[in-house]
Amino acid sequence: MVAALTFRKFKPVYIITAILVAINLFLPAPLEARTFKNFEAIARRKFQEQKYDEAITYYRKHLRRHSRDYNAWNQMGAAYYHVGLPKRGLRYLKQVQRKTINRSYNYYYQGLCYIAIGNKRRTRQYLSYVASRYSDEYAARATFELGLFEYKNRDARKAAYWLNIYN
Repeated sequence: MVAALTFRKFKPVYIITAILVAINLFLPAPLEARTFKNFEAIARRKFQEQKYDEAITYYRKHLRRHSRDYNAWNQMGAAYYHVGLPKRGLRYLKQVQRKTINRSYNYYYQGLCYIAIGNKRRTRQYLSYVASRYSDEYAARATFELGLFEYKNRDARKAAYWLNIYN
């Protein structure tokens, strides 16, 4: 009788809501909610698998929550370059070039975007900056790309210079 009295005080909507909340407390979360919490890890894996369009999607989801993750902005710019949209990739790379920790990566991909766009002056500027200022993997890649770029532009002296540095 006591239980019946307490239920009469509450409206049926409140009782149904309380029952649903109690059920949700004991049921496990759906599979999608459990596995897709870390969008950055999924995007990084998709980028390494060279599924750049999917990587862009997951980086965008990640950046909605963590807009100050500048390395994710870098990766998204690089993914746009690989998809074939160098101007859009360049927009994201330029946006974070001073804020990111991986500046050599950023400048390297900016140089690649400028190659794709066809801006020779900026290509030389960014790739030579990376090749001369840094001593990591992307500096070596920039040196090689700059040697190939100069070779394609029929400047054998500059191409030989950059390719000798690469060796």
